[in-house]
Amino acid sequence: MVIKSKYFFILISYSIFNFQQLNTCLAVETKVSEFDKNRIDSSFSILEVNLIVNIDSVVKVIKQQILECEAIGYQPGIAKGYYLIGKSNIMGAFNYPLAFEYLFKAQRIYESNNLINESAKCNMQLGLINYLQRNFGGAEIYFESAGKVFAQTGDLNRWRRTSYLYSLCASEKGEFENADRALKIARKFVSSTNDSTANREYNYGRGVYFARQNQNDSAIFYFLVAANRYSQKGDIFGAQLFDAEIAAAYYKKGDYKSARKYAMEVVKLNHLNNIMRGIGLISAHHVLYKLDLQDKNYKAAASHLNEYILLKDSLMNENQTFELASIKSQYEITKAEQENKLIMAKQKALQFSATQKQRFLKNLFIVGCFSLAIIILILVFNNILKKRKNKELAGSLEKLKATQDQLIRQEKLASMGKLSAGIAHEIRNPLNFITNFSELSLELIGELRDSKDENEKVNLISDIQESTVKILEHGRRADKIVKNMLDHSRSAKLEKEFTNINALCENNLSMAITGMRTQSEDFSCKVKRLFESDLPEIKIIEADMGRVLLNIYNNAFHAMDEKKKKLGASYSPLLTLTTIKSENTILIKIHDNGGGIPENIKGRIFEPFFTTKSTGNGTGLGLSICNEIVKFHHGDLLVDSVEGEYSDFTISIPI
Repeated sequence: MVIKSKYFFILISYSIFNFQQLNTCLAVETKVSEFDKNRIDSSFSILEVNLIVNIDSVVKVIKQQILECEAIGYQPGIAKGYYLIGKSNIMGAFNYPLAFEYLFKAQRIYESNNLINESAKCNMQLGLINYLQRNFGGAEIYFESAGKVFAQTGDLNRWRRTSYLYSLCASEKGEFENADRALKIARKFVSSTNDSTANREYNYGRGVYFARQNQNDSAIFYFLVAANRYSQKGDIFGAQLFDAEIAAAYYKKGDYKSARKYAMEVVKLNHLNNIMRGIGLISAHHVLYKLDLQDKNYKAAASHLNEYILLKDSLMNENQTFELASIKSQYEITKAEQENKLIMAKQKALQFSATQKQRFLKNLFIVGCFSLAIIILILVFNNILKKRKNKELAGSLEKLKATQDQLIRQEKLASMGKLSAGIAHEIRNPLNFITNFSELSLELIGELRDSKDENEKVNLISDIQESTVKILEHGRRADKIVKNMLDHSRSAKLEKEFTNINALCENNLSMAITGMRTQSEDFSCKVKRLFESDLPEIKIIEADMGRVLLNIYNNAFHAMDEKKKKLGASYSPLLTLTTIKSENTILIKIHDNGGGIPENIKGRIFEPFFTTKSTGNGTGLGLSICNEIVKFHHGDLLVDSVEGEYSDFTISIPI
């Protein structure tokens, strides 16, 4: 059975109570000269500074130093060596169970020698292990205990650091008042020092504080400030943690491009350094999975989901190994204390019976088998849970796809209805003219038949001719409207064909203006055409690209109409339509002087189902579908806007 943190601390307290006499014996050490103490302490201080530079080489020297300390009986020196080896396993090897074992040994020796500040340093590292294992409750206990000691002994830098680490645990647990209080303590020391580490840790702590409350803009600000002050370039674990937090905050904010950028930085950093683990990497894969799922890149989404699950499982198994290592560490420390007591007392130091060893091995074997069975059961249960969740996810995806298809159909039907109403309204005018002039012509012919005056006959014939010209003119206008409607309705034809871009822009502009006038009869808008005359024809699906233009035109007209209603006669709507050939690309720029797009939603306008229109007036699929159509043509749809001033959409299509 997995041992909870509170029971683990009870076990430690019980051991301390039963081995008080042993602690007294440990405090009695062989006399060591002050010269040797100073030399060894100074050597360990240098090794600690260089630990981050070359861990493997430094650890070899540390082990040699421990042997020297054991030879002369310098217990604090042995503890210092254990402390540094434990620290190296946190920083480099990520071997948390082994790190815990060495740090716990060091702590027991420091306590037995009344070195309280050094014992608190061990507590701080033990708290860090618990934090990295996501055991925030256990970590808080260690950090709080260490912080009290550092405050009493005047070790201000470590007091600041334990306050910062405590704030991380409190933020993760949702205890934001406690987190804010701890960060304020850390801030006191930051303001009085130019230490880049202190500044970086405070800003990262603030970032976590805001991120866990979904205040993503504030979180990103502090994470970026912390990252800019980041000086320990060799700390890969720290770098991936920063980028992963930034990626997660951008995703929650809705800036998916920035989220993908930072998440990919984490994955790239781990690949380059061949360190495929860490909390940051787990978070990065989870963000990339959600982004790829949203982009319908299901293969990539499945790959990131698989990596996320594997890393989570690894962390869970590591937690179990860590707890088992804690039990083993408790036993090993107790055994070492008993051996030291027997040696110091000169009593039966070498008399370990074979029966005791066999009993120990037997118990160890039973504990190991039992633990293995528990781990297997947990893995099986997790596997069943994963399958169930995957099944639910597949069902949700099917429902989402069906809903999306239904909304797309509704969008198409709504667009067709508006267009049909616009065509009917527009064609009514030429038909009325044809009817009126036909009736007039009949009356004039009757008058001509009855007239006997030659001058009057000449005038009547002239009027009939003029009326006939008007009938022909408006008949051709009606024919043109019908032709444009027929051209636009050929949406079933999916083959690309050579198309005149200027003509496409003009035809769809005419239909958009017609449709707008059916909704707002007093709507008027000046159109400025800056068409490049010698544009080459390009291969596109004409109906699809026409739909993109219609959608952008309609949005521009609505924005200008709303601004006109607010400002009145002082405002004059203007749409500027530009076509340009730039190298191997044709650019279509549609600029309006309407109300613009608010800055807080500019990054979301291409999101499926995102709309600012009232319920029933939009599905939020218009610009999303337009973006997909342009991408299908290997082009880009870009937007530039200033709220209250203008919107500028640019469609780029490769030739």
